[in-house]
Amino acid sequence: VTRPATGTAAQVPLAPVTPTLIMTSSTSATIVSGAYTDSGVPAYFRVVYRQPITFEQTMQVDHIAPASNIPGFTLFTVTLTHLQPGATYEVWASAANADGWHSAFSA
Repeated sequence: VTRPATGTAAQVPLAPVTPTLIMTSSTSATIVSGAYTDSGVPAYFRVVYRQPITFEQTMQVDHIAPASNIPGFTLFTVTLTHLQPGATYEVWASAANADGWHSAFSA
């Protein structure tokens, strides 16, 4: 197991804000979220989502590149496809630094 250099964990990004889903069709949605950069600029983001009723499958999109850096905030977007029409989904996001240390998931 390779461990990151000492002090790296102190630079773990803060947890992203709660993601906003924007439906772009009956089976896809764009997620917009971001993280405040008080404790390091995120190198990438991870999104995990599932249907709360079935709990059958948890899906994940990883290594989402930041879309823009506003001073003090890093924004990202990602499009989820193959969603079930009319279904409800729970979505969480986390941010990671360049060494792969992830923040807590969004609320």
